[in-house]
Amino acid sequence: MKITLFVVLTAISLNVNSCGAQKQKEISQVTSVKSEGENLNIPKSLNVVLKKDKVYEIAYANIIKNKQEVLFKQYFPKAGPIISEYGGKNIASFNVTDLKDGGILEKPTMLVLFEWPSIQVYEKTIADSRLKELFPLRNSAFKDFGQSFVTVKEDTSITFMADKSYEFFLAWLKPNGQKSLGEYFKVSAPIKKTYGKPEPVFKANLSPISNAPKSKTVLNPQMVGIVEWDNLSDFDEMVNNPEFKAKAKPLFDKAIQRIEMIHGKVILQ
Repeated sequence: MKITLFVVLTAISLNVNSCGAQKQKEISQVTSVKSEGENLNIPKSLNVVLKKDKVYEIAYANIIKNKQEVLFKQYFPKAGPIISEYGGKNIASFNVTDLKDGGILEKPTMLVLFEWPSIQVYEKTIADSRLKELFPLRNSAFKDFGQSFVTVKEDTSITFMADKSYEFFLAWLKPNGQKSLGEYFKVSAPIKKTYGKPEPVFKANLSPISNAPKSKTVLNPQMVGIVEWDNLSDFDEMVNNPEFKAKAKPLFDKAIQRIEMIHGKVILQ
């Protein structure tokens, strides 16, 4: 719709230049179109490119309600420049709307995707004395905090839409669970197509790194991915579908030992 609006405005502009007698009328039309365009329900988006030579940190936090100002007005303004010196950056943030099937945190309220040049650079960054001095300030704003570190096998472009729901899943397989998981995907695929317009889309397959930092806050699943849903209710309806419960869920349970599914909406600046 953005392209259509641009074409309309361009066409009107050309008409104004070529037909002086109607100039005032055409200008009025431009004003009218612009006014209507401002009220159009055009989805906003954020495009990010996950690069195969980078490391990505998925950080999920349960922020204490009355400590949000401490985090966003005191910690981040001071920590951000230090992190940037090392090449670290926040590439996407999400308000968490739900947590499915997991106990990763009591209930995270925010998920942030950070990009790092390497895991070694990340470790150097958090060892910086200036940043370590700020950690008590950061920790005072968190009720709970967790991390996962991943890479991608090839550059992956993702457009996060403001009107969509995004699932970040972390999964641990049972012994020999890969076969059952493959069967689950085959059986569940036609069922998933009945939910959402468009249907759920697998946006990224992320590979957990083998040399993740040793910390109680770091989770090391075997599988990590991002799925786009038209809305959260589609997910709820699908998992409660009788056919899904009867045919797909048993295969899923046979394959998966533990799964954390964090659903969120992208935050746009």
